[in-house]
Amino acid sequence: MSLLSRFFYKRPPDGLLEFIDRIYVFDSCFSTEVLPQGMYPVYLNEILTELHEENVESSFLAINFRDGDKRSQFADILREYNIPVIDYPRHFEGCPVLPLSLIQHFLRVCEHWLSSGDNKNIILLHCERGSWPLLAFLLSCLLIYKKLHGAEHKTLDIIYREAPKGFLQLFSALNPMPSQLRYMQYVARRNISPEWPPMERALSLDCLILRAIPCFDSDNGCRPLVRIFGRNLLGKNGSMTNMIFTMPKKKSLRHYRQEDCDVIKIDIQCLVQGDIVLECVHLDLDPAKEVMMFRIMFNTAFIRSNVLMLNSDDVDILWGSKERYPKNFRAEVLFCEIGGMSPTRAPTATLNGDMKGGLPIEAFSAVQELFNGVDWIESSDDAAYWLLKEFSANSLQEKFQKLILNDMKELSKMQAKVGLQMPLMSPLDSDEEKYSVASDSVCSADHEKIQHGGNSSDSENIDRDFTTEDSESSATLSINSSSPPHQPQPHPPPHGAPSSLLDSSVPSTGTSGSQTKTKPPQELPSNRLPFSAPAPPPPPPPPPPSGSKHAVSSAPPPPPPPPRISSQSNPPKKASLKPLHWVKVTRAMQGSLWADAQKQGNQARAPDIDLSELESLFSTASVTSASEKGATKRGSAISKPEIIHLVDMRRANNCEIMLTKIKMPLPDMISAILSLDTSVLDNDQVENLIKFCPTKEEIEMLKGYNGNKEMLGKCEQFFLELMKVPRVEAKLRVFAFRITFSTQVNDLRTNLTTINDATKEVKESLKLRQIMQTILTLGNALNQGTARGSAVGFRLDSLLKLSDTRARNNKMTLMHYLCKLLAEKMPELLDFDKDLIHLEAASKIQLKLLAEEMQAINKGLQKVEQELAASENDGEISIGFRKALKSFLDAAEAEVRSLISLYAEVGRNADSLAQYFGEDPARCPFEQGKF
Repeated sequence: MSLLSRFFYKRPPDGLLEFIDRIYVFDSCFSTEVLPQGMYPVYLNEILTELHEENVESSFLAINFRDGDKRSQFADILREYNIPVIDYPRHFEGCPVLPLSLIQHFLRVCEHWLSSGDNKNIILLHCERGSWPLLAFLLSCLLIYKKLHGAEHKTLDIIYREAPKGFLQLFSALNPMPSQLRYMQYVARRNISPEWPPMERALSLDCLILRAIPCFDSDNGCRPLVRIFGRNLLGKNGSMTNMIFTMPKKKSLRHYRQEDCDVIKIDIQCLVQGDIVLECVHLDLDPAKEVMMFRIMFNTAFIRSNVLMLNSDDVDILWGSKERYPKNFRAEVLFCEIGGMSPTRAPTATLNGDMKGGLPIEAFSAVQELFNGVDWIESSDDAAYWLLKEFSANSLQEKFQKLILNDMKELSKMQAKVGLQMPLMSPLDSDEEKYSVASDSVCSADHEKIQHGGNSSDSENIDRDFTTEDSESSATLSINSSSPPHQPQPHPPPHGAPSSLLDSSVPSTGTSGSQTKTKPPQELPSNRLPFSAPAPPPPPPPPPPSGSKHAVSSAPPPPPPPPRISSQSNPPKKASLKPLHWVKVTRAMQGSLWADAQKQGNQARAPDIDLSELESLFSTASVTSASEKGATKRGSAISKPEIIHLVDMRRANNCEIMLTKIKMPLPDMISAILSLDTSVLDNDQVENLIKFCPTKEEIEMLKGYNGNKEMLGKCEQFFLELMKVPRVEAKLRVFAFRITFSTQVNDLRTNLTTINDATKEVKESLKLRQIMQTILTLGNALNQGTARGSAVGFRLDSLLKLSDTRARNNKMTLMHYLCKLLAEKMPELLDFDKDLIHLEAASKIQLKLLAEEMQAINKGLQKVEQELAASENDGEISIGFRKALKSFLDAAEAEVRSLISLYAEVGRNADSLAQYFGEDPARCPFEQGKF
């Protein structure tokens, strides 16, 4: 209320509270006290007299919420003042929500009365004791209808706070807000369709599925009993509301426990239309004692996808009973079109001892000898999985041991071979060959460390020195390949690597002292040096060059060498080069390019590389003079305009990187979002846009910026463009759902069809039936004369015992014997898997995950509907968006309705599959029925 309106505000008479302009509520509606007999007429007369005196030119309309059909005292008193009274019921089948037709009537009466009479008419709202929850609900609906508030939950909470604390709990045993919010959303979506409320659909309420069992007794379970209230479409008076479905109230009502199952499915098959109240109560062992589990009120006109998926926050439950429901509790109400109602089910045929097709018991005389005295192993593990694990573990272990033995033998041979021939190496070998020997020595040291386990400190020192020096000198080796080779020492040790060879292959700068102190490995095996016969004695060595003296001894450095070998001496600091991120090969495989290059020697030598040119091209930083750097800095400071960043730099940089991947002007991007154009933006791009929607703090910061907006960074410019679209993040989420909807629906439909096909194949396979009968006869033969014998069937988990039961010699299991028996006497059954084409694909599908996908699709459609209703107030910017979204919503609802019908059919077939094997569908989920 503005300051001017507060100045001219006229306080209502005592006993009235003004909720909306010219809509007054009697304060007796908020009181828990009951006026004494005879005081109530006095209370009303005082209020009405004062009201008439202050509003002489106004007309009055009173609306009363009462219980029963008798005329109330309130209506009799107001009739004396010529004030018309409209009576509404205080609840609908115990729920403080009116049917949608009465809600529409209330809203339009209020709108018409307030708009007529030169905007001076007044409405008086009154509720009798216990009707406050309904009055609060209708006031909230009126605020939503007149667009005075937008958020349903917040609006309802504001109205309830006007009453004393605990006032709602006093008049309602259940929390009615979830059902009230559902109907408020119906009111908020009145602009989606041309007619509101939409036409009420006649549907068949197929079943109720509860996922995650609520706890309502000492056994952590419940005995649910379902009742449904609504119009009886098959009765004589279809407009009357009464109970149209209830489960029989018997002591034998099924009890579900959390440890036994996690899904409850209750078949209903009831025709419903219009406003429906569904109650689920827990029936104690005493049939007269009931505890309300939850209540749902809904209207079939808004069941767009033939499913209601609700969690514990979406159903009316007892106050303070939230802990009774697991966190993943979900109630699914499945519908189908009346034409698609499933017929009354015939009893499912089960597998039992009366069915023929197996072998006679005389065929199992041999099995009694093999398995005599062998008990069934009580194990719940998957025997097939255990057996596979054992096989794989044994085979891997054997392969690993063979590999290690072969490597050890090869290594010992190579060590002996290299030990004999290493002293006879030719001094004319190229540097690449010498480098390969050095690198092999490192690998051999590792092998020795693994093989012998000793000399760990020496091996570690050798590995550390060779590894560090190798990385520092790899470039030098390739450049100095054409320089004269260094000569070995005159008398090398018989089983050691020549020290000069190691020094020349791993040159270092300033580390020669530490290098000479490090002991080389005692043996130098290598499988890359092609030694076929001892080499001839080397020629007399030429005098060593000055570079080698410097590399071996610690004498003062000689005069500067030629440029080609200048890297042997201490070079000046050079520019660091950009690294080449390759995967280095340390041992050349026999027959490979690198091994052949080592054999060919000088023939395959790489060309000389100009280091100066390499540094100028691939240095990490450009080499420029100080004057050039200063001029560049001064020029950039003058010419480059300063960019203003308001957003956190890290977030701004990530946002700019994201924008570079989209590669389109910002206005075109916004246009594609508002038109839901999937050909311009894909799902990954839309998801990235959602991540970089501006937060509330960033929006306030950008709104408070008064400078030149063209000087802002790209991220800030992007945020400003998004801020032009109302609720841009919600629109982007709707867009993302629009992109992925077809894929989600197609994948879900494919999985549901696969499960349907698999269940039909299992039930129709005659070969599988004969095999099961054979197993039954085999088990009775083993258990003959015991309490386990004379069975008419067996549980599915007993199939795992076939692999656990072993013969006396432990060489054969009962599964092996069954396969042997079938191969000898009934070989035509061995290809029974050809009858079960879809079983393997169905075994990878879980119905629980499909239910979650179904819920995600349904929730996505709800978000689409909410955004479509909210965009009515956006103005011209959302005209194209509303048109595209409305077209998508119409097509998506038809898709989801057919998908829900298929989903319900799959649930029925999965239950019938469990019944086919004599199992309880609640205790034997579909996944167990797939073997």
